[in-house]
Formats: sequence, C-alpha cells, structure tokens
Amino acid sequence: MLTIKLADDAATEALGARLAAEAARQPGGVVYLQGTLGAGKTTLARGWLRSLGVAGAIRSPTYTLIE
Repeated sequence: MLTIKLADDAATEALGARLAAEAARQPGGVVYLQGTLGAGKTTLARGWLRSLGVAGAIRSPTYTLIE
C-alpha cells in the first residue's frame, strides 16, 4: 500500500493528471483507489479525467449512493 499526503485539492488533481500520463504510456493497467469518505479519491479521479479531456461533471459514486 502506498500513502501520499498532498497539500490540497489542486495537488491531488495534479497527481491524478500525472498518473494519467504515466498510465497512457503503459495501457491496460488497473488502478484501484481505496480510502475513507473524504480521502480524495474522486478529486484524484477528477484530475485524471480532466487530463484526458473529460469536461462534464465528475461526481463521487459514494456520495451518490449515500444521498
């Protein structure tokens, strides 16, 4: 397990974008995000998806289930 502490949402989104760039170099991999509610999983995924050109709303599946 890897633990990374990031300063804020912008840093988390930037990490997501960097991971997307690395994943594009080696397609076919799987990324598994695990964490408590509010850990930043959706924020990281948002950075990843924005770097791939996704412009629409990116919502947390956990939030949707709870709501």
